[in-house]
Amino acid sequence: MTPPKRPNWRRRLSTIGAALLALLAKLKAILLFALHVPFLGSGLTFLLSAWVYGASFGWTFGVGFAVLLLLHELGHFVAIRAYGLRAGAPVFIPFLGAAIFLRQQPQSPQQEFVIAAAGPLAGTLASGAAWLLGTASGQGVLLSLAYFGFFLQAFNLIPVWPLDGGRMVAAVDRRIWWVGIPVLLLVAWLGRSPIGLLIVGVLLWQFFTQRRMASPDLPIPTPMRLLYGAIWLGLLTLNLALAHVTGG
Repeated sequence: MTPPKRPNWRRRLSTIGAALLALLAKLKAILLFALHVPFLGSGLTFLLSAWVYGASFGWTFGVGFAVLLLLHELGHFVAIRAYGLRAGAPVFIPFLGAAIFLRQQPQSPQQEFVIAAAGPLAGTLASGAAWLLGTASGQGVLLSLAYFGFFLQAFNLIPVWPLDGGRMVAAVDRRIWWVGIPVLLLVAWLGRSPIGLLIVGVLLWQFFTQRRMASPDLPIPTPMRLLYGAIWLGLLTLNLALAHVTGG
């Protein structure tokens, strides 16, 4: 089943936004269970997300989008384990995305940069695969998955903590966070959906109350800062461009 065009997506998101707000209180219990029973909880929250997305936008798209989220989080997970850090299994929350909860924090901005970048990189590759397969097969649902995958990566790369982009630019200059805030607000205004406003509200609350949890602000050589900044900007630009191409 091919998902409807984007204007219909916006109407559907607006319709289910109020229902999602009521569901959040119940999701708290699911989240606590997922944290205490990591892999079982991860599987259950994955199935819940796939079911919610499938019921809203079609089952093929719903499962595919949940898989894209999983691959994004697995990118983080692999980087975390490569540094020998402990982390829980991915936890999925419908329409709010997914997350991996670190049990040990990165010990430097460099570690945080690599861990943060690994998710969007894996997500970009997965979205690219969906685009290539969709182009070759003519399957509209794969092209829709590619578009939303690239859009998700681009959104996640907005330079506001705790988004991946905010964690990446922490190794460049934390003052960039204050540039990302108006960008985040602009995206919320353009989206004009209850879910978008909810997500932005949660992110801003986390930024103003929890940004001190970022890795220690240790000295980094200027060449490394420039390299990190170029990687972040290149990844953001690439996903914006590919979202434009696949959504056109």
